[in-house]
Amino acid sequence: MKVRITPGLQLSDLLVYILVPVAAFFLPAALSRRLVRRVADWDWVLRGEVEACHAYAAQYTPITHAQEWKRRWRMVVMLDARDLFLLTWGRSRAVLNEISGSEQIAQARDRVLVGMHWGPSISILKLLHNHGMRPLLVYRQVERDLLRSRPFYYLFLKKAIRYIRQTCGDRAVPVRGASDALRKRLPEKGTSIVVLDAPPAPGRSTLAGTVLGWPVQFNAGFPELLRDSGRQHQFYAISLQPGSEALKILEMTDPKPAGSTAALIEDYCAYLGQHIDKDSAQWRIWQVASQFFLEREQETERPTQEAP
Repeated sequence: MKVRITPGLQLSDLLVYILVPVAAFFLPAALSRRLVRRVADWDWVLRGEVEACHAYAAQYTPITHAQEWKRRWRMVVMLDARDLFLLTWGRSRAVLNEISGSEQIAQARDRVLVGMHWGPSISILKLLHNHGMRPLLVYRQVERDLLRSRPFYYLFLKKAIRYIRQTCGDRAVPVRGASDALRKRLPEKGTSIVVLDAPPAPGRSTLAGTVLGWPVQFNAGFPELLRDSGRQHQFYAISLQPGSEALKILEMTDPKPAGSTAALIEDYCAYLGQHIDKDSAQWRIWQVASQFFLEREQETERPTQEAP
């Protein structure tokens, strides 16, 4: 399901990725959250993207209230954009103070945090950096073609990459050649972050799992690297809290020693599935769900969506 490039999308991009974040910089944190909540109620904002993500999500998990799902999805996207501007323009304390449970981050020192494309979580790097944990993250370069089709979104993504490089320093790892870099750096001191739910690239070796009763596929490289590194790992998520205050909560599981690849994938699938089942609007990559979820061997009735 491809999102159409329309004047409405361009205006949405300008609002979501430039105007609201800039306005947020000049507002107290509580007022900027209120601004995000207000704009998230506007149905026309990012309409094509939110409709596509909602349609995919409804194939894999029940959605009871469509309008609330779409509003919550927009809030996650907009908070991430707003947070990026505050984090890079000298107001990181305003963002970090909004995260309940952030004191848990101390236990992640010299471990591997295994996450997902979940919630307004761009602040995790700054949280680690401020605790002296030398964060490591693999990042993907922005495709130049996006500048012509969605220039405001392109500028936001470029700003996000600068944030990663500035926060991680030489531990910001481009995705090209990442396997060799991770093999070297995972055993080093510092806290590494790996997002495991990215769909595998065509032709790459994969590992199988099951999420929400559906077969899924993962890139095979990282679980094997983690096992070989001997590093302990923890699952984490920064989630939008229930309600409408636009505050966040950091969740971290107990550390586990490096073990079998199969055990890691099984545990991760359970963790991802629990989160999607509870609040599927916070999974930010529904637009590529068909590259992650596979068809069942024997098709059964899919979850249905109730009327909004």
